[in-house]
Amino acid sequence: MIHDVRVLNDICTAVLYSVPSPVHESSSLPYNSVNPAWRKAIAYVIMGASVNYTQTPDEIMEARYNFTQGPMQRFRDLSLGAGSYGNEGDRLEPNFQWSHYGSNYPRLLELKERYDPFNLFYAVTAVGSEFFEVRSVDKIANENGRLCRKSEPVLYEAEGLD
Repeated sequence: MIHDVRVLNDICTAVLYSVPSPVHESSSLPYNSVNPAWRKAIAYVIMGASVNYTQTPDEIMEARYNFTQGPMQRFRDLSLGAGSYGNEGDRLEPNFQWSHYGSNYPRLLELKERYDPFNLFYAVTAVGSEFFEVRSVDKIANENGRLCRKSEPVLYEAEGLD
């Protein structure tokens, strides 16, 4: 883990992860959309990667994927049961549904389908966003393009107990 901290000295994009606490009374937790892992956390860790915007879009995306699949994946592997926070989360987060919402996601998706059947409300890692993608005009993962339905969405997958 020390290696990852050194790698991440030049932080500009925040990714929050909670570190699970070994003991917590869960019967008092409110029933809402907050990932239960956040209620049990003993620490919140902010990680990020610098982006050089003078690089080509392909180089920028390669650096972002390398961060998500490198240091961030090692941290996810070390902090099983942890979660991320959507507002500062990595838009490339694999299985963002579990990371941001935990076991609440299936119920939240059901509510989204019931109260927003036409998908009027969208945010990049919001409930139901796995069915859409922004086809960016600059090939960088951002909101600079058309919002389109995905032909093959990556669906929610539970990654353990929260």
